[in-house]
Amino acid sequence: MVLKKIYTKANSVQRIIFPDLQHRMRLYYADHYESTPIESKTILYETRDGKSIVDSPLAIFNYLTSDERFSDFNHIWVIDKDAEGIKNTISEPSKKKVKFVYRDTLDYVDALLKAKYLISNSTFESFFVKRSDQIYINTWHGTPLKFMGFDIPGSVSHSQNVLRNFLMTDYILSPNAHTSNIFIDSYKLKGIYSGEILEGGYPRIDATLSKNKDSVYGKLKSVGVNIRGDRKKILYCPTWKGQNVHQATDDIEQIVNETLRLKEKFYDEYDVLVKVHPFIYNEIKNDSRLFGLLISDLIDANEVLSIIDVLITDYSSIFFDFLVTKKPIIFYAWDKDLYSFERGMYLTNDELPGPTAENFDELLKLIQSVEVNHTKYQKKYEELAQRMVPYEDGNVTKKYVEYIFKKQDSKNITVHTVNSKKKKLLIFPGGMRNNGITSSFLNLTNNIDYSKYDVTVICNPSSNDEINNNLKAMNKNIRPLFRFGIDILTRKEKLVNKKFADQGVEIDQRSNYPENGYRREMNRLVGNLKFDVAIDFSGYSYFWGRHILGADAKKYIVFMHNDLYSDSRREVNGKMPMFKDLNGLFSIYYKFDKLLSVSPMTRDVNYSNLKKYV
Repeated sequence: MVLKKIYTKANSVQRIIFPDLQHRMRLYYADHYESTPIESKTILYETRDGKSIVDSPLAIFNYLTSDERFSDFNHIWVIDKDAEGIKNTISEPSKKKVKFVYRDTLDYVDALLKAKYLISNSTFESFFVKRSDQIYINTWHGTPLKFMGFDIPGSVSHSQNVLRNFLMTDYILSPNAHTSNIFIDSYKLKGIYSGEILEGGYPRIDATLSKNKDSVYGKLKSVGVNIRGDRKKILYCPTWKGQNVHQATDDIEQIVNETLRLKEKFYDEYDVLVKVHPFIYNEIKNDSRLFGLLISDLIDANEVLSIIDVLITDYSSIFFDFLVTKKPIIFYAWDKDLYSFERGMYLTNDELPGPTAENFDELLKLIQSVEVNHTKYQKKYEELAQRMVPYEDGNVTKKYVEYIFKKQDSKNITVHTVNSKKKKLLIFPGGMRNNGITSSFLNLTNNIDYSKYDVTVICNPSSNDEINNNLKAMNKNIRPLFRFGIDILTRKEKLVNKKFADQGVEIDQRSNYPENGYRREMNRLVGNLKFDVAIDFSGYSYFWGRHILGADAKKYIVFMHNDLYSDSRREVNGKMPMFKDLNGLFSIYYKFDKLLSVSPMTRDVNYSNLKKYV
């Protein structure tokens, strides 16, 4: 055991002195976070972790690079070094205005630090925290059909990095009221989000409404897709399956075989094309059976939709975008019961704008009678189009650019501001095991007046059922955040932090307390949120005490649930297991505004008494 502790400590120090790439990136980010000048006319774009250049960020880039008013802007595209041919996505004239940086390099980290504008259709990495003078625009990547955020069944920490990113944004772009409500409610932005949700359509759908089919044909042919100009086009577009985006469980053989059967059956009338979800594209792209049929992940999906006559999909939200074409949609949902159980969906089958096939033979029949069925579903189609694509007129990108870059209001953008004047509390509740502190915390938070208080909880994510059950038992008004990823402390701050965590903060060492580093790290975890009161409810460790003190808050409180001095010196098998954690916490008590004692007999925290201090 002693050797194991020595090895662990040596490993920890070695990572600080000789860090690997991931640690080097974070050390560089921390070292230069406060000092790197921000370039006021530099824009950084990232889509799908750099694996493609597509979606609404591409639409915004294309607009800005074609508008003379922005001719002096610099553009940086983040790309994956393994994404073959990705640079060719950008047209030659625009390419001259672009700098490419490879993801997971120090150049990438430097670009994240210096760009004034940051545009993503998903999330930036876990080390990223928006600087105060930067402007973060998140376009997201589709109208949600599947459950999102805290609506997703399973672990409460599903969407930890998505929520963290959303909280940092200045603008989130939304195509419709349905999506706006999901951002606000399903991600629990209501009450604390200080940015703006701009509901005015999707920039990417401008490409779907474009009339330039020859250009799209040319792009498809350039990546090996067989196109016949005199044939209608069917696009088969299955989404990913499973509960983890990194472990998609699509049946690739099924996709391949069914695509080939569709081609054989309808060859005389249609070109059959298939576009799979980015999560499985790399698994299928080299399958020779799909050569000429599979659309490259580097081709923008909305451009492809502009040439499609019939869309076949299961649960891909791409069908919402396709509504603007007014052309037929067929749903192929052979596993709908399983999928609904695993993820859940916001629409019922009765609301879908087209017929549903539950097996392949049914799908063939629906394609054969596609126009008849399209007429039959016309009313539902129009009703859903009115809900989901009400803003789409081909000029959505221009509208957002004018609003964000030129500060011009638009009557065609609905602006949602959802911050509140409630008193904002941040609480670390403890480990959330079945114990007295957890019971006391759950009891307290069930008695808070949520008309007056907005409550955020931060803790560690866990796959443990006991902990997850207690997290799920929290009052539904609470917004959970989680500590994950590698911290963004400088090398010096890491060494000082390790010393203080091991030995506590001596009085003569208080001036060395790494306040800036702890604040930077806590801003990373809570998405730059500001609080009225930050509370260490557990009150048992330097580690979480310094995290709570690192929050941007007006007041800091720590609870004492027992005779902690006695606890710190209690011996178990000749050792004092809580001495280091509690001694470290005692040494930073001076930084808290209030130390609140709780009865060790009942562990009951009276809400009315707490109100005196918050």
